[in-house]
Amino acid sequence: MTTEKTGATAERFLPESEVRRVVNDGRNFPFATICTQRAVGEAIEQIPRVNVKTIRYGRWLDGHCTACGWEIPDRVSYDGYEDEAWELTPYCPMCGAEMQEER
Repeated sequence: MTTEKTGATAERFLPESEVRRVVNDGRNFPFATICTQRAVGEAIEQIPRVNVKTIRYGRWLDGHCTACGWEIPDRVSYDGYEDEAWELTPYCPMCGAEMQEER
């Protein structure tokens, strides 16, 4: 799969338990032997593990995050800084959703 923006190839991540279920189900590979299934299982063990996160998307709509409903404050002050107007951010500070352009 190639992404539109960068042309980079996107990886497809499958849950290990699902891969093992498909491999061990005799109906998927009717001529596979127990030795073949074991060899595939050992090969799965050699695949490096990665930490995959699901990306949430939302947008700022009428002063709220569409992903979680968090309301944008009118003004904010923190760590001794002055009270200042809130500026829209590319991510929701409450749920972490990546914000798409406001419509």
